[in-house]
Amino acid sequence: METEQVIIEAIKNRKKVLLNYKGEGIRKVAPHAIYFSGAQIRKIDAFQFEGFSEAGGIPNWRQFFIDKINGLPEVTNESFEVCEGYRSDSEKYSNCIYKV
Repeated sequence: METEQVIIEAIKNRKKVLLNYKGEGIRKVAPHAIYFSGAQIRKIDAFQFEGFSEAGGIPNWRQFFIDKINGLPEVTNESFEVCEGYRSDSEKYSNCIYKV
């Protein structure tokens, strides 16, 4: 299974995911949407609960480029509810692959 499919299944089942982004360390996130950006790059919008963050300020919303995720993400048994601040009707999801 490839990264995109793992993320889609996690979104469908509302499960948190552990992922290694850019080789900087593990992050625990709740993926809410996977989509193509305006530049046709696959991205994930996720709420990060724990782990490494260049920007700091965890917990908070983050965007991740799928091609910068190292290895396959690990789906946890932890469920999540839709996090505050998520807008499923956002225009950026016009090229959505899957979303909550």
